[in-house]
Amino acid sequence: MQNLISKTPQERLSDIKKLGNTPKSITEINKLLLDFPNFVSGWIALGLIYRQSGDHQLALNTFQKAIKIEPRNTKVKLELAAEQLHYGQIKECSQNIQEVLAINPNHEIAFVKQGELNRSQNKRRKALASFQKALDLNPQSFLANFNVAVELRELGALKRAEQHFIQALEYNANHFHTLIHMGILQRKKQRYNLALEYFQKAITIEPTKIEPYLSRLDILCHRKQFKKAKNQINQLLENFPNSISALLKAGVTYRQLGDRKAALNTFQEAIKLAPNNQNIKLELSAEQFYQGQIEECRKNIQEILEINPKQGGAIIRLGELYRKENNRPKALASFQKALDLNPQSFLANFNVAVELRELGDFEAAEQHFIKALEYNKNHFYALIHMGILQRKKQKYNLALEYFQKAITIEPTKIEPHLAKIDVSCDVGRFHEAENRLKVLQQKYPEEYIISIFSGHFARKLGQEEKALEWFCLAQKQAKSKDQKLEAKILKIETLTNLKSLENVANPVETILVEFPDDLRSQMLQGLILEKKLNLIEAAKVYQNVLATNPNHLQVSIKLARVYSQSAQIPASINLLEETYQILGANLNVFIELGSIYQALENWDLASQWYEKAYQKYPYNHQGYSHLANLMFIQGETESAIKLLQKAQAALPYSLPINIRSIDFQIRLGNLGLSHKLLKKALKQFPNNVELLWQLCRVHMQQGDYVIALETLDKISTDNLNWIRQTEQLRANIYFCQYDYQKAEQHFRQAIASVPLATTERNGLATILMLTGRITEARQELKIATEKLNLKTPPGQSLVPLRGHAAMVTNELRINPPLMTKLLATQQKIGAAKIFALGNLLAQEPNYLGTALYLARELRLQGIFEKVRQVLPQTTTNTPIIPRKIVQFWDQPQPPKEIQRICQSWSNLNPEYEYTLFSLKTAVAFIQEHYDQKVLKAFANCDHPATQADFFRLAYLNKMGGFYVDADDLCRQSLDNIVNLNPELVILQEDFACIGNNFLGCIPGQSMIQTAFAQAVDNLSDYCNESPWFKTGPGLITTVVCGGLVPYLTQKDYRTWPRLLVLTQAQLRKIINQHIYLPYKQTTKNWQYNAYHRKIKNPLIHSN
Repeated sequence: MQNLISKTPQERLSDIKKLGNTPKSITEINKLLLDFPNFVSGWIALGLIYRQSGDHQLALNTFQKAIKIEPRNTKVKLELAAEQLHYGQIKECSQNIQEVLAINPNHEIAFVKQGELNRSQNKRRKALASFQKALDLNPQSFLANFNVAVELRELGALKRAEQHFIQALEYNANHFHTLIHMGILQRKKQRYNLALEYFQKAITIEPTKIEPYLSRLDILCHRKQFKKAKNQINQLLENFPNSISALLKAGVTYRQLGDRKAALNTFQEAIKLAPNNQNIKLELSAEQFYQGQIEECRKNIQEILEINPKQGGAIIRLGELYRKENNRPKALASFQKALDLNPQSFLANFNVAVELRELGDFEAAEQHFIKALEYNKNHFYALIHMGILQRKKQKYNLALEYFQKAITIEPTKIEPHLAKIDVSCDVGRFHEAENRLKVLQQKYPEEYIISIFSGHFARKLGQEEKALEWFCLAQKQAKSKDQKLEAKILKIETLTNLKSLENVANPVETILVEFPDDLRSQMLQGLILEKKLNLIEAAKVYQNVLATNPNHLQVSIKLARVYSQSAQIPASINLLEETYQILGANLNVFIELGSIYQALENWDLASQWYEKAYQKYPYNHQGYSHLANLMFIQGETESAIKLLQKAQAALPYSLPINIRSIDFQIRLGNLGLSHKLLKKALKQFPNNVELLWQLCRVHMQQGDYVIALETLDKISTDNLNWIRQTEQLRANIYFCQYDYQKAEQHFRQAIASVPLATTERNGLATILMLTGRITEARQELKIATEKLNLKTPPGQSLVPLRGHAAMVTNELRINPPLMTKLLATQQKIGAAKIFALGNLLAQEPNYLGTALYLARELRLQGIFEKVRQVLPQTTTNTPIIPRKIVQFWDQPQPPKEIQRICQSWSNLNPEYEYTLFSLKTAVAFIQEHYDQKVLKAFANCDHPATQADFFRLAYLNKMGGFYVDADDLCRQSLDNIVNLNPELVILQEDFACIGNNFLGCIPGQSMIQTAFAQAVDNLSDYCNESPWFKTGPGLITTVVCGGLVPYLTQKDYRTWPRLLVLTQAQLRKIINQHIYLPYKQTTKNWQYNAYHRKIKNPLIHSN
């Protein structure tokens, strides 16, 4: 550079430009500007060099100096606008562009810059309009054609975009960025080989530029050519060892390959080269969080936000951090902040939508998904998540449309295919779902996500063993620590549903050693301890998790549940309410609080929480279902059914709502309607375990035991909980058929499947008591009670040692000498056993044990059936049972549901005289027909159940006819019974005793007369026994069996009393007994004293 002084500033600038973008160029331009400080072109050139070297701050400062020299210079304004755009100074950028257009309304480059501004705000259509204006001004403009093509491509108009890219390449065939973008277009069109050609051409033109290498790497990853991708990474880092872009792409690719450790190391190398690079910090923070380096992750995000508080990417990443910590309200707040900064941000709208959906605000979520799709209508994950939202709203056809669109855009990605399978399951098309899944399994045999999904699908079908196989396969296929951990946890969860809990302790410990800070493994440990009924240790695990993650929603709910099951009710309520205050509305919190208050019989508060649940989450069945059930048990039957009808209108495909509706009809005794609804549901969900289980219940209550067992055989599951329920139901069916051996077998199988089996142990204890194993029966009741102490739900719990089975067992044990003699009779067989029992009962007529065992033998040896068979052979001049039906309800006006049940007897027996007695009219009847002793005995009845027991004997003794309990629904006319001409109609309960809820007799029948006299005596003196013994089935059993003793040796059953002893199967053809009614939750229930409220479990220490 000689004679610089003699050259003009422009000549000197031209010479400097020949040096390229080098430090010497910057030095020379600065010298030029010292000589000519107002030389605007020099300032522009300096700013451009700074920009190209990546120093945007100096570029911005330089253009700002230039604009002060020439405020109306359009070129300076546009360059300054470009830097302002880089720093997010949207308002200032827009102002400069508008000022240029005010000076020159046809400024082509100003429209291009305006388009770039709109593009940065995700206003793709406005961006396209701006670029189109530039193109209209100059149809041969390379820049306008190029940018129009880019926007058309992003808006999905791929064919038009391709035309404009071709036009741009005609004007500049070797333009590097056009070749890159044309390659991206071909990739979107899935012309991968053509895309690779464009990228290769770009490499040929600019071999030192990194972009085409990165694009090639994208295609390899997309096509799952991971081995080639890894080789490409190595080549990339070899060619560009100090390139930030190369390191960033390598880190992201390692993440896609599942090598998270390599990703973390790569980002750490990159941050050493560029400590203040925000993009690297963001990517590094993601890997740090994945590796459990939470504080390091948070620190990087905070450093970014300290430099630039309005950095949308960092704010969104912070929201993602909160999301992974399960702090959904804070996640939403972060995403909302990003959205406030840039309302047109696709990512912000998308993430706000996801959080709103998870928080149950489906309508607001849908609006934000729509907004996100406006900015990027073909975004794969936005379409997937919009489909998931529609699925949650049960708009399945719309959901399928979104999933199908996602498949069209990315046909090789698996997620939408799996989502479509989920929809098929939701609507009950499991066969179709299974076939679709098999296609995917065959197509992607090594794909981890397919194996995980297949395991969950097997679980839906109740196939836990099959699920275990899939999760084991997934563990082998896992490519990352996170995947391996997920597979291990799912495998152990499945094992807990299949095997002894002892078998999973060691695997959990191994996971905890390998992943000591992983929340999922800690929660799994707590879950296993819960299942083992070790609530103390489970509580400690959850408390430790909350100590480090105080706002973890799921753990808070689990700990609250442990508190409630260990009688720490105030602690449970406080924790749940505190969680609600901190984290906001949550369905599970609402349901849990409602359930606790319901158990405590605080109906108002329970109702309030359930109402919150269904109002806040109208597309979830739980709020409707729990509130309807609460209404039902309070006697608001019509309101409960109407609420479920409302739920079915909102959720037409909801199987849980359907099942709850069917359950109501079963409990109301509407077995025909229940059967019809179940058959309809099973057409849609043919293998659903719960539907088949409910259908079995209906068949059982109808007395169709063979069909019930056949229905149970259709249930295919290896889930321990369902095994317990099916085995229990099978045991109950055999119990009702008096097949105690098979019943015992199935009760034991049910007990073996779960740690806590209170109901099943009660059933087993009853069988043991009935079959002479009194000590074993007592031991089972003791074990059941001890285990109940380990896990006690809030509210009332049946205490086995105070329950009915225990009371009958104690009645047998009350007379040890007699019990010894009774047990000795069990060594005999056949008629000898009956004779021995008869002789023992003759010696002590009031000993229930002997009567009970005799009733059992008379049934098992077919004597009762033989007596029934000879009834038609009796003489026609014997008295018949009067056609009268009576019932009793202590209040003058029974509840509406009681009236419905009582009315069934009149409806199906119109020729019978029907009377419903109240306490007042019952007293009047006794006063009219009996003396003061009887009246006084009736006055001593201290419970409505005792009053009903006593009155039925008083009435039938005097008038004859039929007495039926108020909770028994009539199914058919009594004519078939009357036509058999029995003198006494009784029923035999499942545990062999003679029941009294359905009785029929002629006036003055001897056994009823004896039973009535005994009841009067029992109530005339102080008697602390349960109503069941002093006036109920216990009394009837001893009297009836005692009355049969004289006839036991007679083989001609025509000489026996004309008895009709109905089996459970025969009875259930006539009546549907023991209908669920609200009063049974109160002291009106004779068994109420067998329940007690546990205030605090001494085995659990409160906080």
